[in-house]
Amino acid sequence: MSLTVSLLVLIFISGLQVEVPERVIEGDNVTLTFKTTCSLTVRPTFTWYRNGHRLSSSTDQLHLQPVSSDNKDRYHCAVLGQNSSVVTLNVRYGPKSVSVSNSSETLTCSSDANPPVQNYTWFKEGGSSPVGSGHSYRALQSGFYYCVAQNEHGSQKSAAVTVTVKGINGGRI
Repeated sequence: MSLTVSLLVLIFISGLQVEVPERVIEGDNVTLTFKTTCSLTVRPTFTWYRNGHRLSSSTDQLHLQPVSSDNKDRYHCAVLGQNSSVVTLNVRYGPKSVSVSNSSETLTCSSDANPPVQNYTWFKEGGSSPVGSGHSYRALQSGFYYCVAQNEHGSQKSAAVTVTVKGINGGRI
């Protein structure tokens, strides 16, 4: 008579997390690092995922180079069948896509930036000094106006827009 014994071993790993650099700036090379509070006595295979799709990296680090402002991907890592929490990069960048809209001589400046734009400065073409500041500006004279959007990572100038200011009798000022 022979006796067969099967042994089932379950391994649970706790404290799984992916470390992301605190400050990620567009153009940086970024390394995501897998961490656990457990001591792993074997050298496991790490499986990295971006938006649920498996990546080729099999170590405890994932290298991203260079990151761009449109990187809104979700990353996580799995080891020994256990998944870490999901992380998303918060990529910081200077103003992009700066544009001006014109509604009845009131100009509004818009842009995409992270962190958001801190300063909007208005200029009239042909002049060297600013004519105003803030998200919106009311033009008092006809001409070509543009804005400069600025945050801690840079600045960008919009294209100029034409403003025609009408006087009391409908004449141009």
